[in-house]
Order: sequence, then C-alpha cells, then structure tokens
Amino acid sequence: MADKETSSISPSPQSRSTTEEESVIITESQLLEDKQHTTQASIELTRSSSTQELKKLGEEGQKISNYLDTKEKQLEDLLKYNKKNEAIMKKSKEILNNEHGKIGTKKRNDAQKSLDLEKKSAKMIEDDIEARRNEIEFFKDLRTNIMGATTLHSSTDDNIYCGSQVSRFLNDVGDPKKQIEEMELEEGSNKKRRSEDLDLTFSDTEINQTENKKRRNPGRRSSTLKAKDNDVPTREEILYVESSWETLAKMIEKMKEGLEKEVKKLEEIIIQQREKENRGTRELKDRVIQLEKENKILKNEVKNLFDEKTKTITEEMMKVSKKVDNYKIEGSRTKQEIPKFGPKPMYTEIVQRSTEEGLKLTRKNRPEGQKTVLLKSNDPVAKGDTLQNEMTEAITSEDMKNIKVISTEVTRSRGSLKMKYIAENEEDNNKWKEVVTRKMKSSGKKLDIEVIELKQTTGIIRLEPIDENVSEEQFCNMIADELKDQNVLIEKIKENIKIIKKSRIPYKKGKSLYYCRINDAPLAELIISRELFAFGIRGTCKATETILVTPCTLCGDYSHGKNFCPNKTENMKPICFRCGAQDHIRSACKNPPRCVVCEKKKIKDTKHMVGELKCPTYIKTLNIKLLAFGYNPVELKKDENETPNNGN
Repeated sequence: MADKETSSISPSPQSRSTTEEESVIITESQLLEDKQHTTQASIELTRSSSTQELKKLGEEGQKISNYLDTKEKQLEDLLKYNKKNEAIMKKSKEILNNEHGKIGTKKRNDAQKSLDLEKKSAKMIEDDIEARRNEIEFFKDLRTNIMGATTLHSSTDDNIYCGSQVSRFLNDVGDPKKQIEEMELEEGSNKKRRSEDLDLTFSDTEINQTENKKRRNPGRRSSTLKAKDNDVPTREEILYVESSWETLAKMIEKMKEGLEKEVKKLEEIIIQQREKENRGTRELKDRVIQLEKENKILKNEVKNLFDEKTKTITEEMMKVSKKVDNYKIEGSRTKQEIPKFGPKPMYTEIVQRSTEEGLKLTRKNRPEGQKTVLLKSNDPVAKGDTLQNEMTEAITSEDMKNIKVISTEVTRSRGSLKMKYIAENEEDNNKWKEVVTRKMKSSGKKLDIEVIELKQTTGIIRLEPIDENVSEEQFCNMIADELKDQNVLIEKIKENIKIIKKSRIPYKKGKSLYYCRINDAPLAELIISRELFAFGIRGTCKATETILVTPCTLCGDYSHGKNFCPNKTENMKPICFRCGAQDHIRSACKNPPRCVVCEKKKIKDTKHMVGELKCPTYIKTLNIKLLAFGYNPVELKKDENETPNNGN
C-alpha cells in the first residue's frame, strides 16, 4: 500500500515534462505581456509628446499672428508717412512752379535736385513697404499652415499620422532635404542599434511562441495573431514615429531660431527706415523753409528792381513830355457840351433827344447851315498832279472871291479824284460847283462832277490797346457786348463802324492801336463818353477822339496812301522820313532831318522830319481835317532860336 501511495504521489517523467512546458509558456506569455505594456507605454509617451509639441506649435503660431499684427500696424504707419511725404513733395512742387521765373537758374536747379533726392527716398520707402508686404504674406501663409496642422491634430485620433503630416508640412514650407538627410545620418547609428535589439527580442519570442502554439493549441494561434495585428504596433511604425518626432523637434528648434533672427532683422530694418524717414522729413521741411526765405528775398529784390525801373521810366517820360511841350501846338479841340441826364446816358436817350429836341453834335465854330460836300470825278485820272492842280487853281481863282470856303481837301483813290470842301451855306456850295465845272470845261477836260453831301461824323475814334489779331467783326461784337445795357443793336454798330487803320504798339507785345470811323453821331458820343471799355478776358482799352493824318510811305505826301500814290513806279522803294533818301530806313538813318514834302511845296523851313508836329505841311493838312470835323484850327508854335532855311 505504501508503495502504491508513493507511486501515486511521485510524478511520472511524462508529467514532469508537461509542467516544464507549461512554466515555459507562462514565462513567454508574461514576456509578451510585458513587451505589450512597454510598447503601449511608448505609444502613450509619443502621443503625449506629440500633443505637447503641437501645443507649442499653436503657441508659436499665436506669436507669429501677434507679430504679424504688429507688422501690419507698422506697415499702416509707413503708408501714412508715405502719404504725408507725398503731400510735402506736392507742396514743394507747387512752390517751385509758383516761383518759376522768380528764382534764379542756379537756385531753381538746386531746388530741383533736392526734389529729385526726395523722390528717390520716397521710391526707396515704397520698395521697403513692398518688401514688408511680401514678408507679411509669407508669415500669413506660415500661420495658416500651422493652424491647419493644429486643427488636424484636434480632428484626428491617430497622433502618429499627425506627426507625419506636420513633418511633411515643414518640408513643404521650405526646409531643405539636406537638413533632413543630415539629421537622419546623425540618428543612423541609434536606429541600427535599436533595430538589432528589436530583431533579437522579436525573433526569440516569435519562435518559441509559434512552436508551442503549433503543438498545443493551433486555434489560439490565430486569435493571438489577430490581437497582435490589431493592438501591437509594428517595428517600422515605432521607428518611424521616433525618428519623425526627433527630426520634427530639431526642425522646430531651427525654425524658432530662424524666425527669431528674421524678427530681429525686420526690427532693425524698421528702426533704420524710421530714422531715414525722420531724416528725410526734417531735410524736406528745412528745404521748404529755405525756399520760402529765398522766395521772400527774391520778391523783395524784384520789387526793388521794379521800383527802380518805374522811377527811371517816369523820369524818361517826364523828359520826353518836356521835349514834346517845346513843340506843342497852340489851340485845342473844343467840343459842344451835351446835357447829360445821369452819369451814363443811354443810347436811346441820346437818339431821342437828337430827334425830338433838335440836338445836333456840332462844334462851336460851325454855323447852322454849314455842310461838308464831296466832289467826285468819275473820269480816270492821268498820271501826275495836273487835274489836282487845276482843281486847286479853280478854288483860288478870281471867281471864288465872293464864295466863303472854309477848307478844301483833294484826294485820289481807286481811279477817281475826290475834292472835299466846306462852305458856309448851300448857295456858296452851288456857286462853287458852277465855278469848278466851268473851269474844267474851259481847260478842255470833260469832268463829271458829282456832289455828295457827307453825313455828320465825329471824326475818328482811337481804341488802345487791343489784340492785334482781332477782326472787324470781333471788334464790333466786343463793342456790342460792352454796350448791351444801352439797347444798341449789333446791326447798328456793324453798319456805322469801320476800322480804317491798325498800328502796332512796339512796347506792348501783341497789342495794337485801332482807328475806326463812326458815322453815327449818338453812337460816337456814347463810345467817347465811356473812358474805358472792358473786352472780356482781353483787358480794357481807352476810347479817344482823334484826327488821323498819315503820310504816304513811298513819297511822304499827306493826301493819299501808298496804294494810290501817283509817283509809284515798279521798283520804287519807300523814303526815309528823316532825310528823304531811299537807300535806308528811318531807324538806321544818321543824316540830319530834311522834309522832302516841304521842299516840293517850296517851303523854306525843311529842317524837320516828315510827319513831325512842326512840319508846316502836316499842320496845314491837319487844319483842313479839323475844320472838316468842326474843330478850331491850330497854329505852329515858333521856336525863337530856329533860323529859317533859305533854300528852295
């Protein structure tokens, strides 16, 4: 019994082998569980480290966003300053344009150079602003990508995938591949060592596990493999996670260092730019102040020069006026005073008074029955002064002794001979016509004389100064605009006003004297009553009544113009009004004065120029025209020191 019991208690060799196998399996399973726990712990560590790194990335993104906000504010400040700088430059341009012509050439060039320098500085500021904009755009893209990475982390459960995405993002942002390869080479030895250790551990455990499962429980084998595939990460995944997060940490550190350097550079550039801008504004303000001072100095200089010039001009004018007074003619034009109803009589009032009250614009020396008559010869005039001399002899004949003729004027124009005379009454006019006709018939000349009674005129109106390119129609329109408050029709003005001469004013560029004949007495009186005429933007002109006596430019005679000169030949040149020669002009003459017109008339005094106020022929012609328009004749003021010429 004892033997049986001992035999039953003592284990058999087969049972011993099974217990040993079970203990080996238990130890292997414990090793596998420990390995699983270690891998799970490593995964948890990687997850926690990834969340911390992503939080750091989010904080860096927030810092970058704050930095971008400050940069945008700085950019706005730069833009505002650029606008101020442009306004100052515009103002300086206006100052230069306004003072153009007043500032000297050298000073204007200096001001232009300073303006060009300011333009260059403004261009540099614009380039810096553009660079700031590009940097801000780069940081904006970086911020959006970092924010995208953080949102990706919050929306996914797989931190390993998130880490791979962040590393790919950093590669896309601009980190070169060479840096990643260098980092991988530095970690190569560690990776190899880890891979060899993992290969040894995994090979031993896998071999033992597979052999035991094949022998004892094949069904359990498939379940353990499924559990391994589902729960335990592979060796490649663990290596990839470790390497990616190590490289990511290093790349983040490098990115931080690069960003800090860029921030420092940008801050230094902004400080330098602000210093340049402040320096540029100070220089520009100083330049503007200097230009204003120079402008004041130049204004004072111009004013002083203007005062000196005006003083010298007035002195010269006084000298000229004294010289003119020495040759002043005696007598003055006296005009019948017209009663005026108010400061500016209306044109309709003047016409109404002249028709209802019998008011006539007559001169003091003209009797009521005095008329101006024109005798016109319709026959062609031969060359020479034969016909003119015959008509002049008829006036001075014995038959005209009982006829009171005030004045006569003989002119030639357009192939006909005209004689204008003034008699005291109509009876004398008829007698005068009979005498002239009889004399012409007795001399064998068939003279068809037409008697024309001229309208009462006020002579010639002189308007100065007016633009030299104004036509007669524009001239009449300007007068109509000025007299529109007087109810004067434009047709009335065009009918009664005719421009007879234009004379350029040498000391006023582009301005001329306009001589016009007005055949309507009330209209002439209205124009003369207004001292100044305002012709729109052309300025003002003064209207005065005058008598126009002009010599012929070819021969110097006062009875005709150059177009109807009887002495005109094919190659005839105009005479010099100073000496009478034809080989030079008056401005280049150095000869003593000699009047050829008075020589032809056999007048003794010839020591004067043609058209001069002391010319006897000029005074005679002027008196004829003065009498024709009702003015008192003038007499030449004789110089006591002057000796008469005994020549022919």
